Amino acid sequence: ENAKYDKITDRLLWSQITLQPGQEVSYGFGVQLTNPSPLNARGATNTTSYDCHISSYFGETTNIKLACPTPKVLERMLSVWPASYVLALSWLMFVINIVLYTKVYVSSKEHEQVLKTIRRKHG
Repeated sequence: ENAKYDKITDRLLWSQITLQPGQEVSYGFGVQLTNPSPLNARGATNTTSYDCHISSYFGETTNIKLACPTPKVLERMLSVWPASYVLALSWLMFVINIVLYTKVYVSSKEHEQVLKTIRRKHG
């Protein structure tokens, strides 16, 4: 028999059957994956969604690791850090940007002064 997918429970369901002594029955199913794996963020209600792993339970648990694109690797790294580390990293990046902006601004003003001096001497 074919399985039915229950959207409410998010499971495959087969009809209940009664086996006689010595009787065997086999069930199977196939899965088609998207390629490449989506870059969606982890779901708020299902933290294992889009985590670069496929896990299934069909009599036993099977876990398959997928190739994870760089944005997902960074997302996973940041999700395991305490919020204080992420906040500290954000502040560090902010300070580095301010320092670099200031350096470029000062260099551009110095460049303008040099050009004015050259124009006065040769102008």
